[in-house]
Amino acid sequence: MEGTQAALLGAVRGVPLDVRRYRRALVAAADHHRIVIALHRALRRGGGHAETFPELAALALQRQAMRMQIVDASVQVSRWFQAAGLRHAVLKGPVVAAAYPHDSREFIDLDARPHHRILVALD
Repeated sequence: MEGTQAALLGAVRGVPLDVRRYRRALVAAADHHRIVIALHRALRRGGGHAETFPELAALALQRQAMRMQIVDASVQVSRWFQAAGLRHAVLKGPVVAAAYPHDSREFIDLDARPHHRILVALD
């Protein structure tokens, strides 16, 4: 984030913009805020500027692959719970992401838990 802010402030003050540094900072900020896929998609739709960010494209592809793996894992975990006859809930991750428009919410993990009655019975 600091690199992005410094690059933008420098540009406002008339300091020549280091385009490579700015691009790296923008990709780092997108990664930090988990908007890599959304930013890459917006750049592709907004006039074809996505090709000027090869690092972003590679990271977006990586995030999409991770997303598919996590969704697959959530299905597998649900099947395990069901096979054991346990009621459960998948929390956050793919469930929360489904509420966002255009698959713009990234997630990096999966949270699943058994029904609260099962937890009480284990105490």
